[in-house]
Amino acid sequence: MTCELTRVDGTAPTWEDTPPHFSISEKGNRITASPLEAPNMLGFLIGVSFVLWAPAATAGTLYFHSASQGADVAWFWVGALILLYTFVPAVITDLTSDEARDRIGQRATANRIAAIPMIAGLGVGLAIAAVWVDGAVGAMIAAASVASSIAAAAVAVAALWGIRYTRKRHAWMAWLRRHGTRSPGVLREVKFLRRWGAGQPQFRVVVEYATAAGPRWVTANMTTTTRRVPKPGAAVVVTSQPHDSTAEPLIEFDYTREPEFDRDFTKYEQPSGN
Repeated sequence: MTCELTRVDGTAPTWEDTPPHFSISEKGNRITASPLEAPNMLGFLIGVSFVLWAPAATAGTLYFHSASQGADVAWFWVGALILLYTFVPAVITDLTSDEARDRIGQRATANRIAAIPMIAGLGVGLAIAAVWVDGAVGAMIAAASVASSIAAAAVAVAALWGIRYTRKRHAWMAWLRRHGTRSPGVLREVKFLRRWGAGQPQFRVVVEYATAAGPRWVTANMTTTTRRVPKPGAAVVVTSQPHDSTAEPLIEFDYTREPEFDRDFTKYEQPSGN
């Protein structure tokens, strides 16, 4: 099941075209949305991330060890270390997380997937550095390498659990879209929680929608981008399970109507340092 939203010009949407996303049972980065149909670059990015983080850890460890011993380290190494250790691997890790998010529809699990090659690469890099460092310091570096490997395995288990969860969530969404009862709804309240996940503001909203027994209200969590914060009165579609009004409904933005977003988007931007 993938996102069925299309742009006005007919091109495939990007993730920034899909918010806001709603959920009653999920919060923040755990809110699951439909994945996008996009070229599968995830495996490639994971490999590149691992390859970059491993030498970065080796170079960084050896540099700081040499500096602590009073060795004269050429400034070229300093510049190369800063570029390799802070910029290139970090950018690739961010790209890996974004690609994983597009593929599985959830930021929390995407972050775990992106962290696996980073932590594993750091562990391998530390192991290589430990070979070159003697004594107690070398033993400490080797122990840090083992700890990194254990951490990478733990994150991998958490990522697999997250992938399994998102697949079940997508199956639930697909089933409701096929068999559920669709009702028009509106956002009656949009409360900014002053929390952010991956730079995206988080909200709590009150949704009113029509049922056979009359209007009903539910409270849900919402995540979106700063420029796509809907105003109260925005239209949504609420899909409920047939014959079970107590079950969690699926809430989706109604893209058939012209959305009205808050133009004062700067108040939703995450302060620097948070």
